[in-house]
Amino acid sequence: MKILLIRLSALGDLVIMTSLLEYLKDKGEITLITKKKYFELFEKDPRVSRLVDEKNFNTIKHEKFDIACDLHAKPKTIIKLLKVRASKKCIINKRALQRRLSVWFKKDIKEVPLYKLYTRPFHRFFEDHSYPIPSINIPFDESLRPLKRYIAVFPGASQVSKRWPLEYFLEVSRMVYEKYSIPSVYLGAEDIKLPDAPYVADLMGTKPLSYIINTEKFATFVLSNDSGPAHIAAAVNTPLFVIFGPTIPEFGFRPVSKAPVYLFERKDLSCRPCSLHGEKKCKYGDLRCLRGITPSIVLDKIDEFFKRYNSTVSPKK
Repeated sequence: MKILLIRLSALGDLVIMTSLLEYLKDKGEITLITKKKYFELFEKDPRVSRLVDEKNFNTIKHEKFDIACDLHAKPKTIIKLLKVRASKKCIINKRALQRRLSVWFKKDIKEVPLYKLYTRPFHRFFEDHSYPIPSINIPFDESLRPLKRYIAVFPGASQVSKRWPLEYFLEVSRMVYEKYSIPSVYLGAEDIKLPDAPYVADLMGTKPLSYIINTEKFATFVLSNDSGPAHIAAAVNTPLFVIFGPTIPEFGFRPVSKAPVYLFERKDLSCRPCSLHGEKKCKYGDLRCLRGITPSIVLDKIDEFFKRYNSTVSPKK
């Protein structure tokens, strides 16, 4: 069986979509259309038979597929789906209206994980009605481990309004280093100036996706905003501490993993959610949804994590 999947971006969505790859891995040969810059996520994944750059869509336009599915549901990808020759077609239901109503009227929204929304359209084609969780399936390279033991920290995000204050990240890094002797490796393409301190290893700047994945895989844990790296950590089963600000996990973006996931958010604020993806400026101008999550709150959970899951690490006396 030949299966065509269309999902062009973004990193976090593509990582979550690996749940569908796991679901389909024994059901047919998968061709995935996406952006070239995301190929590293799938090039060595045995579940994907072929990758096609979205710019080269015309190379497969005349092929015949058994199933073709648009997992992006944008006008651009719907047009691509219409041009594909396939016996069966489907389009993901992203629950866009429910999310917008939640933003506009602050209505409660039933949480349906995005990884289930990716898989659900295929239940009508197969007797298997399972929902595998996201998983990155590529060979991991321990030679890319930057230090013997470290925390991987991602202080950036696609939207400024989704970024926990840098001084909060640094305070957590300092306290973890002082208490557990574990330094923090800072990563991300953002232009962020870090202090010259023993508790910080500055690896900021554009890095290959494979490097990011492997760095997260071998970290003691990952500390991240609600962004793509958080979903990578979950999909490689690395313990995760993730900060949600203007958006809410009920939109479907709660990281799901076999490893522990600690999620932080301000549930007491009536202004949340204020946007679908954090694209709007804070109407109060103080990002209280993020600043109200103090370093001490996160540090308490880190202490709990070490006590419960990492008995080989103990605080300094």
